[in-house]
Amino acid sequence: MKKGKIRYRLFALLSIGLALVFMSGCNGTTPTTPIINSFLANPTTITIGESSNLSWSVTDAISVTIDNGIGSVALMGTTSVSPITNNTYTLTATNITGSITATTTITVNPVATLTITQTEGTNIAWFGASSGYVNVGQGQSFHVTEGGFFDQFQIYLTSTQPTDSGDIIVCDLRDANGNVLQSVSINGFVAGNGGWQTFNFNLGTYVIPGIYYCTCYVSNPITDHYYGCHGNGDGTSYPGGTRYDSRGGNPEDWSTWDSYSWDLKFKVIIKISP
Repeated sequence: MKKGKIRYRLFALLSIGLALVFMSGCNGTTPTTPIINSFLANPTTITIGESSNLSWSVTDAISVTIDNGIGSVALMGTTSVSPITNNTYTLTATNITGSITATTTITVNPVATLTITQTEGTNIAWFGASSGYVNVGQGQSFHVTEGGFFDQFQIYLTSTQPTDSGDIIVCDLRDANGNVLQSVSINGFVAGNGGWQTFNFNLGTYVIPGIYYCTCYVSNPITDHYYGCHGNGDGTSYPGGTRYDSRGGNPEDWSTWDSYSWDLKFKVIIKISP
């Protein structure tokens, strides 16, 4: 009889406990869906190269992530982003009940572009190495009228002489005094495969208005290995510009360069500051 009473009392206590658990659930103490209080970008519009701050606030989540390479983040925080194109960021908040998301978009405006060109003419100079010359370079001066970040220099090259993709063609961006501001290089090409060759400076140098030079040469010259550099034969297509030629064997040395009264076929691209 005593055992029966004990069993009854245990059953009653268990029932009361289950009722309390059920009642607590009804009162809202069980986990709820995560709440994203805010997810914002400031500013929402930038110019390429600028940054925007993402900020967020989340409650009742056990994990929070943001896409586009940001990854896991705290329930509340900020981070700086610099997208180069229009981009929508998605925040995902998760707990045992599931996940919810929120998005914010950043609009990216392009930077204005200053383009300087001279694309006429069929006269040909050359640079590289040939019998009687250790190394020859060709260069071009141009006038920058608006300050910005130097992006590209292009010249038109061909060759009927022995050339090779193993050649390294260097382009030096120089200031008005001939000082090298930045150097980039491209691989050469097999004879007959010429055309516009692009040296990407990737916005690495800020230039103010003034005269600049781009000088090109092969850094590892091989005898009888040279490239035809096309130009217009006079200075009328790009007034104020001048072709430069170095035959002193060391085109890295500005004192070896001499000017000539015609221009190379060239293109300069500068990204104007916002």
